[in-house]
Amino acid sequence: MKSAFFSVIGAGILWGCMGLFVRTLSGFGFSSLQIVFFRLVVAAICFLVMSCIKGIRCIRISSKDIPLMFAMGFCGIMLMSVTYFLAITYSSLSLAAILLYTAPAFVLIASVFLFKEKLNKIKIASLLLALGGLIFVSGIFDGDANVTVSGIVWGLLSGITYGSYSIFGTYALRKYQSFTCASMAFFFSAASSVFFADIPDIVQKFSMCTDKITLIVTVVLMGILSAFLPFMLYTYGLSKIGASKAVVIASVEPMTATVLGTVIYHESLTVLTVVGIIMILISVVLASLKKNV
Repeated sequence: MKSAFFSVIGAGILWGCMGLFVRTLSGFGFSSLQIVFFRLVVAAICFLVMSCIKGIRCIRISSKDIPLMFAMGFCGIMLMSVTYFLAITYSSLSLAAILLYTAPAFVLIASVFLFKEKLNKIKIASLLLALGGLIFVSGIFDGDANVTVSGIVWGLLSGITYGSYSIFGTYALRKYQSFTCASMAFFFSAASSVFFADIPDIVQKFSMCTDKITLIVTVVLMGILSAFLPFMLYTYGLSKIGASKAVVIASVEPMTATVLGTVIYHESLTVLTVVGIIMILISVVLASLKKNV
């Protein structure tokens, strides 16, 4: 249980580091969806290499389970990325982040009906603390939230699709190992990302880049550190502690991003931000309790 808990914590921390790579690649002129494409394709290649090392049998699945794996990758990874960036386009970054992290609420409700998980006071408290902490950490009270109907709709869809990875993953993990599930999810998500990336534009930007080494290193590190490793860790943790707990514990992601922004980019750290970080940490502790089953 401890290994699963720390695996999900590790996944959330690594996800929180993604902004460091995104800022660098944005500086090269790549769009958000092109950055998503880089991230998914590099991770898929890593899973393929690992599969060859472990033996190709480790990723064999029944043909009847292909729709499940496709849903896990396309909905839980690819669509989540698309809807999240659309939410950012039609609203503020802070509001989009809050709506993305409505995922724990959707997962908790779905887990009660689909997996017969018990809804207790600890789970409800950890969920409310995580959502409240995210609101404070997001900085939504520091400026205009730019609330639009389109932004809210896309944001809620990003939360639903983000949560769907845990839901579909729970079904897949009943039959397959965590490595198999994560690998297949990324194969499908990487393949589908081709349709959103504008490949000719990527080729043109790459050919015009004057610092190709930095670009390549950034892309590779982003794929490994923000996709391959964290999804490996999260899927393993999901297989051990369940969807409702895993998705709450993973809420350390925005907290990590906030801390890194303060330390590396010298972004302001307000009292509300500190309160939000503390609330998220408490929610993670509550979600990790053995009684929270």
